[in-house]
Amino acid sequence: MYKFTLYLFALATSGMSFASSHNQLSIGFSDLVDFDQGFFGVGYQYYFDDLDKVDGPHLLKSHLNQINTAEVSGFSTDKWHYINLSSTLYFEDEYILELGGSRFTDKVGRAQQKDEQYQVKFGKFFGEKVQVGLSFHYLRDKDEYLLWSEDGQQFKKTIETEFMFAPFIRYTAIENNQGWDFSLQPIAGKKRYYQGRASYYMNQRWSFSALTLIRSNDVSKGSIELQTEYWFADRLSFKFGLGSNIGDFSQLNSASLLLTLRF
Repeated sequence: MYKFTLYLFALATSGMSFASSHNQLSIGFSDLVDFDQGFFGVGYQYYFDDLDKVDGPHLLKSHLNQINTAEVSGFSTDKWHYINLSSTLYFEDEYILELGGSRFTDKVGRAQQKDEQYQVKFGKFFGEKVQVGLSFHYLRDKDEYLLWSEDGQQFKKTIETEFMFAPFIRYTAIENNQGWDFSLQPIAGKKRYYQGRASYYMNQRWSFSALTLIRSNDVSKGSIELQTEYWFADRLSFKFGLGSNIGDFSQLNSASLLLTLRF
């Protein structure tokens, strides 16, 4: 699994007045010590209901009010190309269905690697705070490269596929725009990881989070990032994060910036 963090953001125009808020355009930057260069990520998300008409911390409005969403995001550098499509659907006030597909391409010299992933998550709400479900992942890894032999140049291709499923859980306790949001979910790839998040919302605008990524068969092979996000207005926020490897907190290995605007 590639060790990178993709941050997607929402973009609206400050200084303009809007009658409703359905759209989110994302722009963000991540710089990781293990890579030669940082990269920008861009994304767009559509909310099927007006966020201005519902309550809750800005970042949690769609989850707390069960608002359906659709999203496209990605980034591109000289070597890497990534695109992701996803959608979240709520129905009957107690079920959630998430669908997603992504492709990551890595080019190194004459070699090229394409990773495709398709995901289905189905969950159920137990009361207003607990959400439990199963996550299903299908992975397809395709490697293409050139070899030199006595017969000259040869093209080689290998394809590996994998199917996995694992449970996920989320606990959200918010009262008067203040409280906790915890989640634990699987992340599929060449190595299986679990992603954990603990967020505390001071009020509707300001929150602090700890995000961890841990390999399922080796807890020591993981990372943690501390983040804070503040909404300067109902449509504009800024997030900043710093991270390190678990067990080696003396050295930073990631830094990220996130700009969120809604319109």
